[in-house]
Parts: sequence; C-alpha cells; structure tokens
Amino acid sequence: MFTDMFESAFGDPLFIGISQAGNILKYLIDGLIALLDTAEEKCRSLNVLLNSPPSELLEYVFQTNISVESITGEIRGYLNGLKHDIDILTGALTNMIRQEISDVFVNPAMGFADAVADEIYSHFVIVGKNEKGLKKQVKTFIRQVQSAGEGIQTSDSGAAQDIKNRKAPTQQKTSVPASVQSQFEESDYLKDRLKLKDRHVNSSVATMAGSINAGLVPVANILFDTLLALELALETSAASIKEAGNLFLGLAVPAKLFGMFSDWDEKIKSAINHVVKPLDEIAETIEGVRKAVGNLISFLPCFVYKFKPYIDNAVFEQVHFNNINLYNTAAVSILEEAELLFQDIVFQLSNQKAKAITALCNASKDILKNIKLLRADVKRGTL
Repeated sequence: MFTDMFESAFGDPLFIGISQAGNILKYLIDGLIALLDTAEEKCRSLNVLLNSPPSELLEYVFQTNISVESITGEIRGYLNGLKHDIDILTGALTNMIRQEISDVFVNPAMGFADAVADEIYSHFVIVGKNEKGLKKQVKTFIRQVQSAGEGIQTSDSGAAQDIKNRKAPTQQKTSVPASVQSQFEESDYLKDRLKLKDRHVNSSVATMAGSINAGLVPVANILFDTLLALELALETSAASIKEAGNLFLGLAVPAKLFGMFSDWDEKIKSAINHVVKPLDEIAETIEGVRKAVGNLISFLPCFVYKFKPYIDNAVFEQVHFNNINLYNTAAVSILEEAELLFQDIVFQLSNQKAKAITALCNASKDILKNIKLLRADVKRGTL
C-alpha cells in the first residue's frame, strides 16, 4: 500500500515499480540515451554538409563546425547522472519500506515486535491469572458460607433438642473450607489504557515524517534539479545547432547561383531538423518526468498523514480493536456489580459478633479488594 501510494504520487505510469532496481524509468533513460546517439550521428552528418558546400559557393561561404562532443557530452552526463539519482531514490524508498515501515510495529524499549498487540496481550495474560485467582476465592467463599450456614443451623437444632431433653448443650464442630490466599500480580502495561494505540500511531507517523524529510525529500529535490538542468542543456544544444545553420541563411550570393544555394540551404535545414528532432523528443520526455517529480515533492509533506489510516489499521485492525474495548467495557460493568454485591456483604457481616461471621466478613473484604484490583486492570483495556 505504501509503495502504491508513493508511485501514484508522481501521477505518471513511468514511476510504477520505482522501488525496484530494474524499474521502467531506468529503461526509459536508456531509450533517451539511444535517441541522443541518433542525434550525435545526425549532427556529424550536418557537420559534413556544412563543411562541404558546392564548389561554386566556396568563395561565398565560410566553413563552420559544430562541436558534437560539447553539445551531446553534457546531455549524456546528465542522463547517466539521472540513472544514478533514480538508483538513490529507489534505495531510499526500499529502505523506507523494509526498515521504517517495519519499525512502525516495534517497541524496542519493552522488547515487543508488535508494539500494541503484544502489550495488550501481555496485560491480559496477567489479568487472566488474576481472574482465575478471584474465581477460586469466590467459589471457596460460597462453600464457606454454605458450610457456616449449615453449621449454625445444626448447632441451633442441637441446642434446641438438648434444652428440650433437659440436657447440657453438646459442643458441635462444623468443617469449613479454608480461605484461599490469592496474591494478585500487578500489571505494568496499558498505563494509558487503549489510548496506547493512538499514542503509538501518532509517534510512528511523526517518526516516518521525519524519515521522509531526511531520506526522500533531499533525493527527490536532487532528481528534480538534475532534470531541470538537463532540460536547459537540451534547449541550449538545440538552439546552438539551429544558430549554426542560420549563419548560412543570410549569405549574399550572385543571382545565377541562388538556385544552387537554395538547394544546399534546404539540405542544411533538413539536416538540422534531423538533429533537433531527437533532442526535442528527449526534452519533451524529461519535462514530463520533471513535472512528475515535482508532483511528488509537493505531495511528500502530507504523504505520511494520508498514509496514517493504513498505519492505524496495520498496527491493530480497527474492528478487533473496538471489540476489545466493548468486551472489557462489559466486563467492567459486571465487576462493578460484583463490587457492589461484596460491599453489601461486608456491610451486612460487619456488625455481627459470631466468630464464623467475622471470619466470613474478613474473607469477603479480601475478595472485595481483589475485585477492585481486577476491575482497575480490566478498565485499562477500555478507551
């Protein structure tokens, strides 16, 4: 997705596959170099024509020579430089895809390869352990209440029977399950609750924006400058070739030789056109490439922010993320009800003097404390 958005930012199909070493644009440059070779060949033919006028015109014209190397050498240098600049852009983009985008998911400080998902998972591993401990406590408490109730009922019935039989009450002992001591583990995760995701995404976007400014923008600017310089070199070369031919247009020759001069002049014009045509084709193509690179440069400052929704979804798929919030919100509600229940149990048992009731009250206080701890941890899994 990142590569597709980047390539579409140019607005030119030539840049499809720019992240690959053998991309279309480099093949295009090779084609432009072949056109330049054609222009060189035609330029040499023009030189021969300029320096070989008909013998009747020798005393009226002067020899001139177009320096083929000076005209095409600079252009060739720019074209070869373009291939180098494209390689640098490809390398920067490849690094962005392989390294920077991969780093979006990582939290090296906590040793997480998948920052958000791993932290949520680690938190709820602890929550799961604490939940099991709480369930065990509650089940034990239920058995304790049942056993204590049965014991009280048995003692009461026995005492009533002894009184009826005019006997001293006999001491009866009831077996009650021992309380479960559950030490809850504290979680160091999700300190910002599920805002963790937004914080991580925003941090990743800011980091990517910095990487783009440092790694891609300078390379794109260099490429743009090279293309602009190449355009100017092509314009200058075409103008100098035309100027060399125009030197002959104003020559004064006798009327009797005018027809001969006109024929030679037409040959020169035709030869000039054959030289300039491939140069114009190169210039037209380079102008299109330059505009495409200009589009990219204009788009880069906002590129990462347009890419943010994809980062957000890649960090943690939004539907599943919302489900985590919903499930934990429901769990918090259940725990709040359980908390209210045990607050009431503690209140009801607090004023009783019987030792069994006091023991149950202490057990319920311990459970209430753990319910509050679990509710706080589960609440971290909400927005």
